Amino acid sequence: MAKTVESFVQQLKTEGIEAGRRRATEMVEEARAEASRLIEEAQARAEALVRDAEAEQARIATRTKSELELAARDTVIKLRSTLESAITSALAAGIEQRLESPTFLQDVLRSIIDRYVETDALQEGTFTVDLPPQQRDALVGWAIGTLADRRYRELGISVNLQGHLQRAGFEYRVQGANVEVTVDSVIESIRPLIDARVAELIDVATADEKGPMS
Repeated sequence: MAKTVESFVQQLKTEGIEAGRRRATEMVEEARAEASRLIEEAQARAEALVRDAEAEQARIATRTKSELELAARDTVIKLRSTLESAITSALAAGIEQRLESPTFLQDVLRSIIDRYVETDALQEGTFTVDLPPQQRDALVGWAIGTLADRRYRELGISVNLQGHLQRAGFEYRVQGANVEVTVDSVIESIRPLIDARVAELIDVATADEKGPMS
């Protein structure tokens, strides 16, 4: 009987050890599987983070490029506006100075009247000129002298000076037509030349800007 008990105890020990070994082996395998799963998840997460970072970098690069392009466009627009204002102001000052000169007005008006006479377009005989009051007063003597010209006298041409204009320049009416010669009208007539000059200056400026980068 004692031998049987001892055998039974020994059997329990043996089975317990084997069970422990099996459980230990299972735990190791489970740990390895869990570690492998965690590593795969970490790798997938890392790859996702890298993709997100690359996508964000691309978005930033695109946004930065767009912002730079917009900034460059705004700079060109401001440059164009500044140049147009500067050129227009300089021209306007010079034109206004000329239009305020009685001598210049005499020469211009005489040329206009002569052109009508040469083309036989002055049929009604009255050439009405509206000027600022100061210029009108300065040209009264000139108008009287012009009317004394034999050629104009024979054609029955008269010059009617009026002083209603509020700005430098003049307006003349003849044959039912009205022609305005003011700072604004002169600037408007040469606007294509101003635009062309501004475009040329901008091309030069932007070429100088891009030169060192290329």
